[in-house]
Amino acid sequence: MQLTGIADSEQLRMLTDVLNEYCLEYGIPDPSEERARASRTIYTLFENGLHTPAELKDALEIVRRGASRLRG
Repeated sequence: MQLTGIADSEQLRMLTDVLNEYCLEYGIPDPSEERARASRTIYTLFENGLHTPAELKDALEIVRRGASRLRG
């Protein structure tokens, strides 16, 4: 996938799939603020060079673990 600063339809489908899988795994409802946060995080990770579902999912887990440490 080539990056141009704007996600194309294929990239958006992949990002949506990652978001849906993540939310399903953690029981995050749609709509919710938590889902909106996850969406923003996924897109930020994507903009910063993580381009595959595996890379994004791994990074989301790291972000989630970090956030839970801050709350707990």
